[in-house]
Amino acid sequence: MTNKVQTVKYLLKECSSTIKRYDEYYKQTGEKYNIFKITNISSDEVKMCKVIGDLLNPNGNHGKGDYFLKCFIDTINEKISSPLILNSKNAQVKNEYYTNINCRIDIVIKDGNIFIPIEVKINARDQEEQVSHYFKFSKMQNKDKDIPVIYLTKEGKPPSNARPGEYIPISFKHDILKWLNKCIKNTDEEKTKPVFAILKQLITSIKSICGISEDEKMEKAIQELIVLSEDNFKTALTIKQAVESLLTYSDEKSWELFSTKILSQIKNTIPEAGCDEKDKWRYMYIPIKNGNYLFSLNYDWKKICIEIGESNYNSTRKDEIALSKKMEEETRMPNKNSDDYIWLSDKYSYPRFSNTEHDLYFYKLQKDYLENTTEVVSLILNFVEELNKA
Repeated sequence: MTNKVQTVKYLLKECSSTIKRYDEYYKQTGEKYNIFKITNISSDEVKMCKVIGDLLNPNGNHGKGDYFLKCFIDTINEKISSPLILNSKNAQVKNEYYTNINCRIDIVIKDGNIFIPIEVKINARDQEEQVSHYFKFSKMQNKDKDIPVIYLTKEGKPPSNARPGEYIPISFKHDILKWLNKCIKNTDEEKTKPVFAILKQLITSIKSICGISEDEKMEKAIQELIVLSEDNFKTALTIKQAVESLLTYSDEKSWELFSTKILSQIKNTIPEAGCDEKDKWRYMYIPIKNGNYLFSLNYDWKKICIEIGESNYNSTRKDEIALSKKMEEETRMPNKNSDDYIWLSDKYSYPRFSNTEHDLYFYKLQKDYLENTTEVVSLILNFVEELNKA
């Protein structure tokens, strides 16, 4: 047992040294500076669609004509039996294309003869009959030809409520990375340095949201360290299993601390506050404006909203506008359209730290809830105080 512990300590120390060495290298060279990660574009579906749409557009700002579009169609055609025949030079690419019932398709490619709809899902759920409606609309545009919806998700999962033949599932993890690598392979780096740099940053950020190592140099160095001996390899497997268990634990522990330790202090000031867990949304709710409204906050701070309280008899449009404006001021986030909430954002993040990788996020969240409970409670109560003033 002692030898195993010593091997674990040795391997962790050597890996830590390797990571620090590369981190210092990246600070000096700026290689890790990534505008997509800084602005969280890679996990924002609307912004990501704008980036992809411009790359696909023959008249896009990249200045590469229809080359990127042709690479994309080639990538899609590798997955289907009936190839899509597109006049790429005459093609138009539109974002948020309205259908006949005012639904918006994320991206549409059309050349006058063929109409190709693309629906992108990164974190959002399917809307009811969404893909089926887009398929039927596409069929009308294609004069009754069956052109399926290109359904893009991180892992290439099928939509939850569409029928076979109505969609082609593709993934960021494989298909989009394959497409972007095709684009970058034949891009003249010297003549189009900005475009080349942006494509590399986009590839890196997509790898990040798909759980793929974005740092091949550092990963290779650590792999070489692991395979130096059988003991190192066995130790790495043990560490891997321990980390996987720890990630689940950190997530669950964050919810436990939020729903007990944080809530208990909140209730000292606002006894009506409570926590609830439903539909995978674990949240705290706090009455505001004399109970006419509820301020709700998810345990990981990703989702935050205001809804009308069950006993609200005094709701006015003026109050709702004031609360919505105050939420935008406090969160610096736009209101996501929703019939169920006065104000909603599912892109928020914990304000006590930012730009943290997903796995480390829950570790740091748990640690902050545990060690800085008073500060977290004050942050939430100050939020509520500001809303009550609105």
